[in-house]
Amino acid sequence: QQLLLIAGLGALTMLVVVGFTLRSTYSKVKTTQEYIEDLNDTLHSAAFYDPLTTLPNRPLLRDRLQQALTLSARTHHYVAICYVDLDGFKEINDTYGHDAGDIVLTEVAKRLTLTVRQHDTVARIGGDEFVLVINDLANRDDCIPILDRILVDLTKPIDIGQHFVNVGASIGVSVSQQHGTNPGALI
Repeated sequence: QQLLLIAGLGALTMLVVVGFTLRSTYSKVKTTQEYIEDLNDTLHSAAFYDPLTTLPNRPLLRDRLQQALTLSARTHHYVAICYVDLDGFKEINDTYGHDAGDIVLTEVAKRLTLTVRQHDTVARIGGDEFVLVINDLANRDDCIPILDRILVDLTKPIDIGQHFVNVGASIGVSVSQQHGTNPGALI
């Protein structure tokens, strides 16, 4: 009977040790899984978003434009692709430095995003160049009021710390069904 008691205590001790080992292993696996998920999110962000403005970058822009054109083919509505190039940005960078330029780009991204509709896309494709995809237009000229607001919003002074600066913008527009349906050609 003592032998059975000792064997039972040994088995119980073994179960406790195995339990703690499993718990420790589970904790390590969970931590590793969370690390992998965080890394995956970071890689996704790096692949599809501009790190400065957090706007979609060129690859995500192409995807969103393709989706807009596909929807346009079904609904027979227009998509306007608007190429925005900032005027006066180089002078700000040269005069006040790249940190000031970064502030300007971030503010421009914010203003563009607040001006377009929620289902439209604002992307930064490099330097001081942005592309807007304005979806679901019943008439090809329906983008003009949006672009007029953008031009007005961009002329408002931008606070870069010790100074206020101004930029303007030049905007080129192509419209699906009028200028084609190839994303590269439209941009």
